[in-house]
Amino acid sequence: MKRFIFEVIIVLLVAFLPFYIIQGIIDKKARTCYKPPYSSFNYIYNDTLNADVVIFGNSRAQCHYYGDLIDSLLDCNCYNLGLNGYSFDYQYNLQIFPYIQKNTNPKLLILEVGPQAFFDHWNDDFRKEFLPFLNISSFNFYVDICKDISFFYQILPIKYYGWGLNDLYNFYKSLNYDITKKGYNDCFAPRETEKYVINFPDTIYQLEKNDTIIQYFTESINLCESKSIQLLLVCSPMHKDDFYDKCRMDEFWQLIDSLAPNVPKLDYSLMFGSDTTYFAESTHLNLLGAEVFTTKLAHDIDSLGLLK
Repeated sequence: MKRFIFEVIIVLLVAFLPFYIIQGIIDKKARTCYKPPYSSFNYIYNDTLNADVVIFGNSRAQCHYYGDLIDSLLDCNCYNLGLNGYSFDYQYNLQIFPYIQKNTNPKLLILEVGPQAFFDHWNDDFRKEFLPFLNISSFNFYVDICKDISFFYQILPIKYYGWGLNDLYNFYKSLNYDITKKGYNDCFAPRETEKYVINFPDTIYQLEKNDTIIQYFTESINLCESKSIQLLLVCSPMHKDDFYDKCRMDEFWQLIDSLAPNVPKLDYSLMFGSDTTYFAESTHLNLLGAEVFTTKLAHDIDSLGLLK
């Protein structure tokens, strides 16, 4: 019986050990690369940015704020740390609080606000960009609420990278990404074959007042106040017909005003109206839109003296 158990252990080691080795190689590479979305965490957990301006938010932050352009226009050090697909509770626990713990306080913290950031955990399924960072204590928050972390995942998380050797190699190779836009993700940059796409539901969006999300939105405000960090709430442009008009924006701003009555706010939601020249799809700007919006934002920050 002992021999049988020993042989089973040997078989399992031979079967699983190569996957653990590959897992370790991929994780190590992901923890040092600057390909979105890994850059959102590597800038925080690997580097000491000591930025003058930091930008947090969901994919609308990631794709709308052009860090290099803010640098040049305001003569400052700016990083875009937008996190695709997650609401304020994720942003606070995985990014904002750890960033302020690790870095010197920024002069200005920009928080992209919009109805989607109050969605009720609409992205709970586990995503592979978190795999390399699960040994960091702040990620316990994510593990605790994620619906898709099974016992099998705990044993062999590599399944999220793919099973085939070719899949794993291509994924590893894709991590060789030199990002020069300081966190800005140009995934919506216009291409010749790209056309404007409507990707928001036809129904009117009912604003969800999730207590947990509101709690951490308020925590973000309180943290900035306690650290004497200038906070700026910004709503970047929205397509009027296909996004803005479906979001009950009056109700949204009433909520924001009630939660942050003394925090400066800039509303660019109707900056481009329904002009698809500036939009990749109904919820995100294209590269041209991001450049025009960022230029206007930088001018307004300067006019308001928020970096003094």
